[in-house]
Amino acid sequence: METRIPRARRRLIGARSAAVVLVAVLALTAFALVRRARDEAALAAVAERLAAGAGAEAARILPPHGDGRTRAGRALADALRGAGPESCGCAAGELAFFHPDLVVEGAIRRGEREGALRVARLARQAGGPALGVTLAAALVEAGRDDEARAALAAVPEPERLAGLGREAARVLELHGRGAACIVRDRGRRLAGTLDASGHFEAVPEAAGLVPAVAATALAAAGRAPSLRLATDLALSRFAQEALGSYRGSIVLLDLASGDVLAAVSDPRTAAEGGTPAFEQRREPASIAKIVTTAAALRAGIDPDAEIARMTCEGFARFGNGTLWCALPGGPLRGLGHALAISCNVAFANLGLRVGGPALVEEFRRWGFDGREPGDGRIVHPPQGALPLAKMAVGLDATDITPLHAARLAAVAARGEMPPPQLIAAIDGALGLTPRTLSHPAPRRILDAGAAEVIRHAMEAVTQPGGTAEGMAPNGFPVAMKTGTASAPGVGYYVNYVGIGPLPRPVISFCVRVTGQPTSVHATQAARQVLSTLLQGLARRSLGR
Repeated sequence: METRIPRARRRLIGARSAAVVLVAVLALTAFALVRRARDEAALAAVAERLAAGAGAEAARILPPHGDGRTRAGRALADALRGAGPESCGCAAGELAFFHPDLVVEGAIRRGEREGALRVARLARQAGGPALGVTLAAALVEAGRDDEARAALAAVPEPERLAGLGREAARVLELHGRGAACIVRDRGRRLAGTLDASGHFEAVPEAAGLVPAVAATALAAAGRAPSLRLATDLALSRFAQEALGSYRGSIVLLDLASGDVLAAVSDPRTAAEGGTPAFEQRREPASIAKIVTTAAALRAGIDPDAEIARMTCEGFARFGNGTLWCALPGGPLRGLGHALAISCNVAFANLGLRVGGPALVEEFRRWGFDGREPGDGRIVHPPQGALPLAKMAVGLDATDITPLHAARLAAVAARGEMPPPQLIAAIDGALGLTPRTLSHPAPRRILDAGAAEVIRHAMEAVTQPGGTAEGMAPNGFPVAMKTGTASAPGVGYYVNYVGIGPLPRPVISFCVRVTGQPTSVHATQAARQVLSTLLQGLARRSLGR
């Protein structure tokens, strides 16, 4: 006899069954969502590994049951490693997920030219004409210009100059005009080209900004698809503009490497030929007081205590002559005070206390031996009290170039004088694979303690009462020294040198302004140029 299930119970059973089904569906859905999220995360990680060049690791973490993107990721990983076919049968969108252009660029940057070519060809076949830009770039880097031109010609005009295509097209154009080597600045800006004979030609944007002596250094650097200058074109342009209508030169050095970031002159000075920032010789004037201070420290003399016992009346007799100061300094409070007001009497006395042989040897230690291009010289070794006093304050006995003056200032940072560097690196055709050139070690001049004494005294120069009072902006505090002198037929000129920004300086500088009718005019001009320069360096330092 058939048992009838009550309607209410049937409804309850149905509801329970539906709930079970619903739970099962939700569980399956959740599982699918979790697996999909896991797969998406894995694919994103694969894209990162591919861009970093880790093809084997990318292949290892690919999802075991992925979609077309999994096949595309595996094909790219194989291409990077030199395995697998050159075609993957992938859709353009599937391949695009992994940004093959970034994979190719990464391979180029790592110097993996063959891997870059394999990935670029794979991407071009699957991704349509636009990815011919990536292939052209890889071909340019590999030195296969004819193939690169063909690949680029197949790319639609609006997309031809996208990404690496712009640089690839520019390199091909320069090669077509006879460039054997492309020259860029330290920031990868185009500076010019070298032809097959090694002749350097600057692009119009870099005219007057690349030191003429760099042309010789470029030719001597050897064959390479491209070279990077130590010069920073943007910084050099700003330094040149800071000179305004005044005659002179500015040198900026990277303290860590000795890279000559800028070595520029005004157009009239530059027209005299050569590289005035490396070759124009003038008396150092009062910046030589830094060297005299170092000589005293090396001789075991405490310059701070020694000077604190002196009084400056504005002049003093040495031997058969008189040495003058700009103003009477009165009772001197020590090294910082004397350096800040640039008291000639104080440092002349210090020089006599050190003695002629020791002072001459100190100047030679600081590079006043003319052995290397750009070095200063001892022109007239001092004989007698007055010549020795003048040497101690930077008059008559020695000369210095703006380059050497900037290197002299650098010693106050770490006690080291960096050798100047004009070429920073050799590079690939696209300028993506710089290999830094090895350089001589900096010359140790002072120990850290002596350098700190001098640096601290130089900080007073921009403080109230100093000869460069108010020159240093808050964003670029400096330790510096000013020097003013004159030369027959040249007029008055200044050498202003320093390091900054404090407390951890990264740059040294020399500002030389020349051709002024009086010392007052020279000082006013130099203050204007220096103020403009330091304010610009402050903006650059702060990223504005």
